[in-house]
Amino acid sequence: MSASAMSPFYMVLAALATLAWGGNIPAIKLGLQEMSPFLFLSLRFLGLLILMLPWLRWRPGRMRDLLVVALLLGPLHFGVLFVGMDLIADASVVAVLSQLTVPFSTILGVTLLGERIGIWRTGGIVLAFLGVVVMMFEPRVFGDTPGVALVVFSAFAYALAAVRIR
Repeated sequence: MSASAMSPFYMVLAALATLAWGGNIPAIKLGLQEMSPFLFLSLRFLGLLILMLPWLRWRPGRMRDLLVVALLLGPLHFGVLFVGMDLIADASVVAVLSQLTVPFSTILGVTLLGERIGIWRTGGIVLAFLGVVVMMFEPRVFGDTPGVALVVFSAFAYALAAVRIR
């Protein structure tokens, strides 16, 4: 369905989803001003658990896989991301760095799942990492190196979870 054929209702839903997703990083940054990263993470996941509880079911034989993904996404992605965000002054740096999940997922798909990529995707991956290297020379970002390293690690953990889910 082309954008011109999309009904107004779905256009509003798409706009709301975009606003919610785009507001995620600033909302986290504000929350981290009020509480520690792991307290904020715990409250966020507790709220999610309460909302999702009616749909949770025990799946024999699948719970180990679920636990692995939950650990990758919970403490290793979001926990490390929140600590990194707490160390980085500028939320826009976090927004850019978190996009490394895409090239990391592609690299992991190639190495762990045997996927194949072409020259254009390889070039895109190289450009993504070069962009981060260039960004690191910005004086405001250079001083936030520990936070940057944590956010990059969290992007890798998210990519690993995405590949594990596939």
